[in-house]
Amino acid sequence: MEKKRIDWVDGLKGIACILIFCHHFALIFFPATFYGPWVTSHLGAIDTSLAQSPLGVFFNGNFLLAVFCMLSAFILSLQVLRMEDKSRLGAVVAKRYFRLMPPLFGVGLVVWLFLRFGLFTNAGVVEATGSPWAGLYYQGSLSFREFLEAALVRVWFYGDESLSTAFWMLSRLFYGSFLSILLSAVAWKYPKRAWVLYVAVAALLFDKSELLLAFALGTLLAWLLESGIRLPKLTAPAAVLLGLVLGGYPSGIAATNFYRFFRGLTFIDWHILGAFVLVLGILFWEGAQKLLSRRLFRWLGKISYSVYLIHIPLLFSLSTGIFRWTEGTLGYLGSAALSFGVSLGALIALAWLYHRFVEMGLARLQDRLFSRLEKK
Repeated sequence: MEKKRIDWVDGLKGIACILIFCHHFALIFFPATFYGPWVTSHLGAIDTSLAQSPLGVFFNGNFLLAVFCMLSAFILSLQVLRMEDKSRLGAVVAKRYFRLMPPLFGVGLVVWLFLRFGLFTNAGVVEATGSPWAGLYYQGSLSFREFLEAALVRVWFYGDESLSTAFWMLSRLFYGSFLSILLSAVAWKYPKRAWVLYVAVAALLFDKSELLLAFALGTLLAWLLESGIRLPKLTAPAAVLLGLVLGGYPSGIAATNFYRFFRGLTFIDWHILGAFVLVLGILFWEGAQKLLSRRLFRWLGKISYSVYLIHIPLLFSLSTGIFRWTEGTLGYLGSAALSFGVSLGALIALAWLYHRFVEMGLARLQDRLFSRLEKK
């Protein structure tokens, strides 16, 4: 079956990937947006207030990751639900690892080389920025064997962070993908009642601070779409707004504003629920889909995996390096602004090149290899 891309999904992934970069940039240079008053403010307390403001949703990395997982489950589940040749399910499972691992391997090799030659500069900005997060990574050495173990096994099965602090969630993405495939296949036998299983699995994972919950709910969203269920016209925009509000629930500090009434669950659970409600609203709101389907957003969505792989090594080398080299002449805010602009441009350019010449090349090679295996 030929997979047809859903434009608004690509658009939402594109926006989310850039906002995750912004989240991690803020963690280094404006850590009060995450930790609130417990760290140095560099924006006259504006950054401190963002730590528990609904506007913080645009810097809330955990919520954005929940959105990514929700969309991944949604697309993968649709692929299985719409599969005409059921015998191809095994190929979908087998290809998952080989689709995700090789591009990461290439970035991981660059990280290993940077560690070997001491090219990461993040430790040098900790004193100036006051970020407790910036100095936690890329401080030790990594043998080539350790690199191989991390890239081939530990990232995928144990959430290893030695190659990038962002890679912790790839094990959840890996396991969650298999959960979505399994749940979706159940609908082949029980197309009208599969939702009972999806809700039951979500209930078991609920209130456990478990990102796998996003995959169960993402499969439920795909089933809702395929079942022809629709929301009342005005409900969808309200759902999008509610999802964004829940996505702004603070991650780094205890809430003291209206979010304090949400303390019955962990921030991870609130963010997953927020991602579910957000995507549910977009799923039945044509206006939001048209906005997210704009060419720029779709293009960013196509390179989003490369952006995700590259952005942490780039932040901890180029971004922090520019800041160190220019702070003395441009001042804190000027240097941070220059670092952000150059880093964002470099990230998009590198991600496009990596996607076009590495990620897509590896995908074509994989397709040829699996085609030959399937013919034998």
